[in-house]
Amino acid sequence: MPELAILGSVAALSYGWIMIHRLVKVHNYEATTINSMSMFFGGLLALITSWCFESAAPMENMGSFLAILAVVVVVSNLVCHNLYVSLLKIYSPTLLSFASFLSPLFAAFYGWVFLHEPTPWSFWFTAACVLMGLALFYYDELYGNSEKSFWPFKRHATPAQ
Repeated sequence: MPELAILGSVAALSYGWIMIHRLVKVHNYEATTINSMSMFFGGLLALITSWCFESAAPMENMGSFLAILAVVVVVSNLVCHNLYVSLLKIYSPTLLSFASFLSPLFAAFYGWVFLHEPTPWSFWFTAACVLMGLALFYYDELYGNSEKSFWPFKRHATPAQ
């Protein structure tokens, strides 16, 4: 059953990025407006869910917790999320979702560089596959219908949504 919940959350996240892309491209909403509304309502739903399913967690050092929480909120929500929404003006949600496969690869790479964690050959193989797929997908977004495209078929132009 947890697998179905994860699958549902992935589908909802992908659909959300498609809707945000539509708000940015078609309705010309600002990235900060979309970010603030999605963070507010997402946080409200998370708070309601935590009240229903979790018990209160004891805090030993409230000051350091609030400082770390503030840094995480500023970096993640204010900087990264606004950047992601701004990138939706230029790139498709599919490309940006595919680029998110780089996150665990960077985590493993930084663990290898800074913490000297062992990385198996499968990590390097996966990193090469993801980078190659990302390069092909990006190249197709740039030159998909042009003469520079190396694909044996041409995509049909679809009306803007």
